[in-house]
Amino acid sequence: MVLPHELANSVTGHLADLVLGIDASFVSADDLTKAETCFLDWCAVALAALDDPIMALMRDQAASEGGNPQARFLGSAQRGSAVQAALVNGTASHLYDYDDGASAIPGHPTVPVGSAVWALGEREGASGPDVLIALIAGIEVMCRLGKALRPNHYAAGWHASGTLGAIAAAAACAKLLKLDRERTIWALGLAACRSSGLKAVFGSSAKPLQLGHAAALGLQSADLAARGFDCMPDVLEAEKGFLELHGSSFKENEVLRPLSHPLMIHEARFKRHAACFLTHAPTEGALAFRRAHNMGPDQIAKIHILGNPEVLTVCGNWEPDSGLAFKFSAPMVVAAALSGIETGALSTFSAANARDPQLPALAAKISIESSDAYEQEEALITFETLDGQKIEIPSRAAQSADTAMGDQDSLLPKVRALVRPLYGDAGTETLIASFRGLHAAAKLPDISAQRH
Repeated sequence: MVLPHELANSVTGHLADLVLGIDASFVSADDLTKAETCFLDWCAVALAALDDPIMALMRDQAASEGGNPQARFLGSAQRGSAVQAALVNGTASHLYDYDDGASAIPGHPTVPVGSAVWALGEREGASGPDVLIALIAGIEVMCRLGKALRPNHYAAGWHASGTLGAIAAAAACAKLLKLDRERTIWALGLAACRSSGLKAVFGSSAKPLQLGHAAALGLQSADLAARGFDCMPDVLEAEKGFLELHGSSFKENEVLRPLSHPLMIHEARFKRHAACFLTHAPTEGALAFRRAHNMGPDQIAKIHILGNPEVLTVCGNWEPDSGLAFKFSAPMVVAAALSGIETGALSTFSAANARDPQLPALAAKISIESSDAYEQEEALITFETLDGQKIEIPSRAAQSADTAMGDQDSLLPKVRALVRPLYGDAGTETLIASFRGLHAAAKLPDISAQRH
């Protein structure tokens, strides 16, 4: 197929140009540090899911398929094809919904992009810097598309982490494979025409599977394009194409603006609470109330959450029946925080805690109101006490540190808490050091079964 470049000079062509333009001469040391931190968080949350029964099913299914041992399933001695590794590692790293998020999408940038480029990097013997730059390029594409499609794409029910994640993973893998502009456009199109993801499955294991699928699909799309498998060059912007079908108010300028610093990877935020990001602003408000006022839950009469409409539509579940559904219940997560339960601990989100009668009783005091005036990381929490006080607390989800290195340092307690049960103190520090040194690594570290 001869690419008609005149048809690929708007959205798809510009995205390909962005991917080609993000190279070693353009990225800064801060960009590379942020990418290292994204990978460190991605690996830690994936390792935390290693013994989950869902991951045993995933590894068993991959083994039943066979496949060239090209890339490792994180934390395991098992290997599979790069596409299989992207699927398994992508599912693992989103299984507990503790991976990074970016409100620009809104969704999870590193899991679909990072899972794809890490597996491909292992297969290709890529260097640390090459993989970091590929991650940066993929997240740039994903966040730009997310901003251009907000809010209608997500509000309509599409799981942007899956739909846009596949396109972004294709972009990142095209970068790592050093595809030219023509083949990069094909890779983007091959991912876009097959991408998927539904919010309807939130609270089930199908949600993380969608991100693993996005990673695998993006990698496969780049592989096919590298071999000459063509695609229409304007799948994104064509009539009845991806953008028309997936977003009723596409803002083209968000994609077409020139490449500049700061790059979009700096939009990534690392979770402090092991629950859906939409619960984080209300939870921060609950913790602020608990710190400032010497009151127990039994002294609270009512709690009102005013926040983004998605808080209610995605996390307005007052009676979760499982640990996973607990993560998607803003009333229950707020109740846990007010009760002094550590919301950063994975063990908090268990079926037993979801059925603990004390938490639903406190959650029943909570009401949620929607307002388009609030971004997903913002909320206003109003507490009414039994003695007649009314206390308003504006709150935000945790923000990044002032510097990329500060962001990395602030993540270390979370990483250590997740990885130490598997690797012990020494193994955990070795793993941390390997990720902090990716910017100078000749090859990727072997994240295998190193249990202490």
